[in-house]
Amino acid sequence: MPEVVRVLVHLVLFAGLFAALLASLSAWALIGQALWPRHVQSVRIMLEETGSRALLLGFLDVVALLGIAALLHRPPLALLCIGVLVGLALSGLPALAGLLGDRVRRMLGTEPSPGRSAVLGVCLLGLAALLPVAGWVLAGGLLLAALGAASLAVAGSLRAEAAPRSREGA
Repeated sequence: MPEVVRVLVHLVLFAGLFAALLASLSAWALIGQALWPRHVQSVRIMLEETGSRALLLGFLDVVALLGIAALLHRPPLALLCIGVLVGLALSGLPALAGLLGDRVRRMLGTEPSPGRSAVLGVCLLGLAALLPVAGWVLAGGLLLAALGAASLAVAGSLRAEAAPRSREGA
């Protein structure tokens, strides 16, 4: 009997932690869409237009920044590299979640709305991550694509911001 109780306690704790994680990521997706709509839209466009290139760029971002972090041997700089990775992934999450949610809602025949689609997309990512191996590859690949699309969007916005300055100086 105590073994069964212990297993049930662990299941309840895991379910609570998983629900808290989904709630916080859903909140982040909603906040990201509300505070940075242009960035979310540009990341979404990059995801739709550059799918496999964004996935490759996300993978290369992870390899390069983790490689730099490993070679630096200085914890503050290594943490900065890891922080850049986490920041890019979190900036791509609202667009990825919204895109996933919109596509599923369209398949179901319901009217997509940005908030509901973002929450649905986060829940789908979370459920995919619960599936061993196949779900991990799917969720990890989608997050890498979001990271790569966020990198492309940030680079594009930096280029667009620098272009008027270079014309003014000429």
